[in-house]
Amino acid sequence: MTSRKKQYDFLFNDLNSYMFTNDNIIRYTKLNNTLKLKEKSIHKKEKTKENKDVFIPRQKDVLFWCFYIILNGKENYLFNINNIFTIEKETKIKAIEILKSKKDILKEHKQKKTEIENELLNEQTITIKGLSALCIAYNISLCVVKNRLVFDLKYTDTVNGIIYWENNKYGVYDTDINNYYTNIIENYYVTNPSKPIKAISGYTIKDLQEICKKLNISIIDNNGMKIKKTDIYQKIQTIL
Repeated sequence: MTSRKKQYDFLFNDLNSYMFTNDNIIRYTKLNNTLKLKEKSIHKKEKTKENKDVFIPRQKDVLFWCFYIILNGKENYLFNINNIFTIEKETKIKAIEILKSKKDILKEHKQKKTEIENELLNEQTITIKGLSALCIAYNISLCVVKNRLVFDLKYTDTVNGIIYWENNKYGVYDTDINNYYTNIIENYYVTNPSKPIKAISGYTIKDLQEICKKLNISIIDNNGMKIKKTDIYQKIQTIL
């Protein structure tokens, strides 16, 4: 009987922090207020004036932290704001371990395992290719919108988030993801980071003109004449 009582006491003590008690209400209220203050102070620094729906992390590896926010949520990011270095390293190292079992997927998307490992371990900031590898590792999909260019990193059925490039900064698009995603897929130039454009021989001039339309590139020269196929292709290359 005494042994069973000890088990019950242990169980109740273990569950105590989750019970609806006065002490816990006070503790949770303080925690919630702390998170709100953190979010408010960070928003002042990280919301752009040009686009109020884009949240920009303040860390050096902005692209990684955009990924982290999409993966774990902004609340988690704000809660762990003082533990940034450790979380970044642990998340990248874990991705490398996961990718060891996903070599075929990396190869399918023209990603070199050694290059990805070096980028995640040694570089201060990741590239779009590194971001793509993180998406493969953690099994999520997102897209990166840069002007009218879209890198569609879709490895699952559902798009988890959108990263938006504005004024030389990456940020997380905050609202109405599905409608915005549908709009950009239909109207912007969608490609992948491993090969944003094929060789010129893979396009007709009409194909290239359509790409220019999506990228908002003029195909008219200073004399009001349509430019040649090679010139159109070069113009597109400068954007990509």
